[in-house]
Amino acid sequence: MLPYFALAPKTRLISHFVGSAILSLVCCDLSWASDITITPTNGGPDIIAIDGDFVLGDEKKFVDLALSSKNALVVLQSRGGNLYAGIEIGRAIHLKGFATLVPDGVGCASACALAWLGGIPRFMGETGKVGFHAVYTTEGGQAAISSAGNALVGAYLNQLGLSTSAVLYISTPPPEGMQWLSFADARRVGIDVQQIKNSSVANATPQQTEESPRHDASGPQLATIKSATYRFITATNRPNDDVMIFLDGVYADGVNYFGKTMAKSAVLADKQTFFKRWPKRNYSIRPDSMSVACESDTSCNAQGIVDWIASGNSKLSTGSASINLNWNKGSGDWKIDSENSRVVRRQISTIVASESFPVVPRYQLDRTNTKLLSLSNLSPDSDCWGAWTTGKVVKRQFGEDGVTLKGVVLEEPDGSREFINVDVSLDKIDMATRSWVANGLQTLLAKGRSAEAYIRLCGAAGRVEMLDALQ
Repeated sequence: MLPYFALAPKTRLISHFVGSAILSLVCCDLSWASDITITPTNGGPDIIAIDGDFVLGDEKKFVDLALSSKNALVVLQSRGGNLYAGIEIGRAIHLKGFATLVPDGVGCASACALAWLGGIPRFMGETGKVGFHAVYTTEGGQAAISSAGNALVGAYLNQLGLSTSAVLYISTPPPEGMQWLSFADARRVGIDVQQIKNSSVANATPQQTEESPRHDASGPQLATIKSATYRFITATNRPNDDVMIFLDGVYADGVNYFGKTMAKSAVLADKQTFFKRWPKRNYSIRPDSMSVACESDTSCNAQGIVDWIASGNSKLSTGSASINLNWNKGSGDWKIDSENSRVVRRQISTIVASESFPVVPRYQLDRTNTKLLSLSNLSPDSDCWGAWTTGKVVKRQFGEDGVTLKGVVLEEPDGSREFINVDVSLDKIDMATRSWVANGLQTLLAKGRSAEAYIRLCGAAGRVEMLDALQ
């Protein structure tokens, strides 16, 4: 008996390759199909629930529902089913930018697991189960791996930007087995997944998962990892020699680097090759996207979305990617022992000789494009170090025009105060960016409001504090 799913399936489902090049999973009772429903929430994302085995046509049903929603969390519970339906649902989820969740006590295997992979981001409950196995056919009552089916799965996984290690992890388990995803395996092979505690279909929303620690990590520990991650990303903007010195001190001796175990020297060599190709770089992490979760006092995982602009050899590269860094404190200092990323979007164009390298402030809106979430890249000085700070705005300083914000005084929780300079250049940027940044500074730094800011420490002994990011 092939262990298709751990929750005692009503029927045994098998896959076969049909003449139309659509991979399907056949069951004895096709009326036992998935139930796909959408439920609006009060101020949060819509909940799209998929419950039951996938059948051909479910992908169309899902797309029809997805088109009616701008922001949704897709909650999955299924043993699998039609592979084509699973892949197409996953593609639709990915294109819409929906999050996916397998809640506590629930299973999602085979085609369902492939649909779950399309989520941005992906969530899984502590006791949720996501399972993978190779696509197979039956010949003479015996299961045989389908090379055509696995090729189709591999193409889909590559479209999602998964690493080679992740593709192998997902597609190699034999038909008689099931690869149940653990959080440790996810980090090892580079599958971005966030753990959510006490999850259920009824109350699951992405907001429940913000910085959900896997143990009772202290606030200072989470803040340390958040600042270290921010420094790691912004250090990339330094001149090549400077950034290589920095990276030499931040990587562990051995690193799981994009799914491959490599010595630090090999990682640095790869970075150096990349920096030579793109000598001018401007990377910034979206403050609202960062999440930190810690397994112990010595191991933490940081995830977020990075935007970049880089140029070299008359080419300009712009885009964004999700990053996944694992920090380990085994030797006393926090070091990166695992790094992975997945490109969300990328565009490469040719630079005209007269054009200069663009370094501009960035803003991030919510899914409705009506509410500002964060500002970043406000003071892109790669020679200054930085740190996160949180406090209440108790005083604001304006320029000679009485409108332009030039600085704020933040009062921290312990009662101490610090003055942060606000010197944001709004020249040579489009009107939309100028409006969002200018208005965002006024709103996010309104007097009496609590703010979380990333400041750059510049000047002698780092005594001049410059605002670089805000949420």
